[in-house]
Amino acid sequence: MTIQILSPQLANQIAAGEVVERPASVVKELLENSLDAGATNIEIEIERGGSQLIRIRDNGSGIAKQELALALSRHATSKVSTLDDLEQIMSLGFRGEALASISSVSRLTLTSKTQTQDQAWSALAEGRDMQVELKPAAHPVGSCVEVADLFFNTPARRRFLRTDKTEYAHIDEVVRRVALSRFDVQIKLSHNGVLQRHYRIANNEHGQHRRIAAICSKNFIDNSVTINSDYDSIKLTGWLGLPLTARNQADIQYCYINGRMMRDKLINHAIRQAYMDKIPSDLYPAYVLYIEIDPKQVDVNVHPAKHEVRFHQARLVHDFVFQTLQKSLAQSIEALAFESITPNAENMQSSELELRDDESNNQTLTDSPADTQNNYTSVNALDSSTEQPTGAGRLTEHSNDFGFHANSQNQTQPKPEYSVQSNNPIYQQLSDAGKKLFPGQTHKTQIQHEINQRPYAENTHSQHNLAEQIRQYHNLLKPEVADIKVEPVYSAEHTTSSALENWQLIMPVAKTFLLLSKAEQLYLVKTNELFSAGLLAKLALNFKQGQLISQPLLLPVAIKLESVQQDLLESKIIALNHLGIQTQIHKKNTLMIQKVPAVLRELDIAKIIAAWLFNYKPADNEKTGFPQLAAETLSWAIAAEQTLELEKIRPIFNEWKQFDPTSLQQWLVKHSKIIDLTELIGNWK
Repeated sequence: MTIQILSPQLANQIAAGEVVERPASVVKELLENSLDAGATNIEIEIERGGSQLIRIRDNGSGIAKQELALALSRHATSKVSTLDDLEQIMSLGFRGEALASISSVSRLTLTSKTQTQDQAWSALAEGRDMQVELKPAAHPVGSCVEVADLFFNTPARRRFLRTDKTEYAHIDEVVRRVALSRFDVQIKLSHNGVLQRHYRIANNEHGQHRRIAAICSKNFIDNSVTINSDYDSIKLTGWLGLPLTARNQADIQYCYINGRMMRDKLINHAIRQAYMDKIPSDLYPAYVLYIEIDPKQVDVNVHPAKHEVRFHQARLVHDFVFQTLQKSLAQSIEALAFESITPNAENMQSSELELRDDESNNQTLTDSPADTQNNYTSVNALDSSTEQPTGAGRLTEHSNDFGFHANSQNQTQPKPEYSVQSNNPIYQQLSDAGKKLFPGQTHKTQIQHEINQRPYAENTHSQHNLAEQIRQYHNLLKPEVADIKVEPVYSAEHTTSSALENWQLIMPVAKTFLLLSKAEQLYLVKTNELFSAGLLAKLALNFKQGQLISQPLLLPVAIKLESVQQDLLESKIIALNHLGIQTQIHKKNTLMIQKVPAVLRELDIAKIIAAWLFNYKPADNEKTGFPQLAAETLSWAIAAEQTLELEKIRPIFNEWKQFDPTSLQQWLVKHSKIIDLTELIGNWK
């Protein structure tokens, strides 16, 4: 067979094999042309799944009369003209093959009118000899493309079309993807003369949520987290579904790169990795994500259908997407877990009303054998203080005779992290938290005797009083006289360690304070002060021992500096380096964080360092040695960035007790306030 040049018709039909896979492919190409033309209103009419008719009308800029015939030619486009344009493509279409390929396998009519023309014109091409016929038409500013009898001249391709219902479903999915990419465009979709979809313009958040709910379901938008993150020339925004939105099929996975619909393997891998260990391997995450990147950093001309791209810095993009999504998921899951274990305020109020009603009705409850057993059932509020981030000490619906409020029976109790064995009956009647507070108790205390002898209703009024709870803690810590043992006399050198052994963290109070006990006395300290002081002591120790080691971040963090933060920047950077935080000034007003100590790796570094730069004022004596003021400011910034529940403070407290007990003892004596219970105990009848 001799070598010959293909005819234009055959060449276009071969190209159509890549561009026009099914009717949905035609809709995609024509919609992209409408968006490139600046359309804000697009109407799509489909008949018989697109095999009989596809009509797309828009209000874009239109095509001039003298360019209509040229628009149906191969490699004809207004979107690129030089190699530089090809290297930074911002338009959705750029190859100039769509209209020519579609017209080669259908009967295509292109009608258009520009703003400067007095009349619209139509171009007709039927795919045989590719001759284009022009004639005047009636049409407003914009364009209308009609594609009739798709694959009429290629019967083999037409036989591979599915049912009208299936082909329309593919078209509907294409329209969904386009609707999610452009909230500023109104789109109508009709099938066989019936309006199926109407996506109105959504210029505000409420409108966007409404469109997303219509496309991805209300469950998705109600259980998703908003993403808004940027690094250097990359920006990631959108909505990320929480694990409970995971689905059996990948039908709610929408990703756009510079407004272009994508199914890129690199991005999909980063997203899947972010959900690792958060959803089962047989489920698919749900998301709507938008990646904006410098067009010069991405090549969109690597796939015939433009479904994939190639990044110049693939690893950077992958890690940026992975870290952003992973961190957002972790924070959201933690927040949801926090909310789920925090008592509802309405339930608390209703509980109080029920208690008051009981008092007003003068109902007297007597102790049955079962009630007597419950008198020693321990204090679930203490369990809450140990296991729950916040809400400890809040009132729940049920209460026991100690005056502490227990969780409802259908609520699963957390497992204790300790194990104490005892055969004592009193000890066995305590809860896990009670056993932790009173290990080895064998006799009832005086307060327990008094509570057991009182009716339940007499105690209900004071059960909501924080001071009453503190008083009861104090008395529960006092054993009976018969149980008091003579303590050995310690020498002066054991005073500090002995005193520290007596300090115990009990529970948070009102989200601001911590309740501690020492011997038979209770103390209050401010939560953030204890945390920041312990962290400061740890930083100083690591600096002294040369263990303040910097660890490189997988992805550097960029901080845009304000004028206040730029003040004395050079001195501030020196202090940061002393604290193990390595930085680099990037461009004019951007500070890059490259390495940080281990204590900062899991935190919001950008927020912490930005606050530190704003508040820290360098001192001359901190240019060498340990920067005390800088470390103190940093510890306060770290404390302010976190939710300081008990389980975050306990490790800091225990470490401080181990490596520098003297300074901890001095700090506690100076910063704690003793709770005077004398008056409460004296008035207690």
